[in-house]
Amino acid sequence: MNIIEKQFCPICQKEVGVNERYPKYICTDCSSKTTDIEGRPVDYFNTTLLGAGCQGKYKDTTSEIYSSNHCYVNGILCIAEEARFGGIVIQKQ
Repeated sequence: MNIIEKQFCPICQKEVGVNERYPKYICTDCSSKTTDIEGRPVDYFNTTLLGAGCQGKYKDTTSEIYSSNHCYVNGILCIAEEARFGGIVIQKQ
């Protein structure tokens, strides 16, 4: 059994907390830089108050929905998903 002692953001290589369930999750700084393929800023959120669901929204408008869970950080493909116990996790694809 391999025990991971350190984990790093796969985008910027900053050290992040170890999480074996999400081995490719990106750091908070990189998560704030998510865009669509054309470079429009995108933010993800849970769709229920209990922390379930995953929905994207363009940051540059008040209500325009982004209908994909695929996003990009510095041109690198990532995927946003509902985290196991609520919240959103974004991982490098």
